[in-house]
Amino acid sequence: MKITDLITLTDFFEGIAKRTEGIDFFLPLSNGEKAIDEIESYYTNDYKGTTAFFQMAESGRKDNGAGLESLTFMCSMTVAQKPDGVGARAGLITRDRTQKLLLSMLGQIELAVEASIEELEDEGESYEFSVAPAERMFPIGQLANVNLEGHYIDIDVTIPANHLLYPA
Repeated sequence: MKITDLITLTDFFEGIAKRTEGIDFFLPLSNGEKAIDEIESYYTNDYKGTTAFFQMAESGRKDNGAGLESLTFMCSMTVAQKPDGVGARAGLITRDRTQKLLLSMLGQIELAVEASIEELEDEGESYEFSVAPAERMFPIGQLANVNLEGHYIDIDVTIPANHLLYPA
């Protein structure tokens, strides 16, 4: 899949989540207080099981000096679920499960990036595309006043941006 903007970026992560066995729902989030409200409302009214949350925090533009512009989306992916109980063991089991799911998603992301680059190169198209997950995954305990367990990771996605800056 070729990522060309914020919509296709979100679609990319949604596709990965939907292909990951054990992820029941994908929810893209807004930012700031609105994201907190969305999470709280989801867990209060619409909880569907183990959820992959995707959020794009900000983006940065870069020029390579040769006329090729790129845009880096600074994103985060969270996998979370309600634990089966309130004890420490229930939380540990849930964190273990969500970490394994997040690692599975990261592996799928790496494979999808490689396939996308190869496909476009085979078509003779130059396409600079990279996905750089942070080296650390962070456990979460409570989010938006909701008792849940999970893990999140920051992921930077860089795409070419000339088509956005200089539309034909």
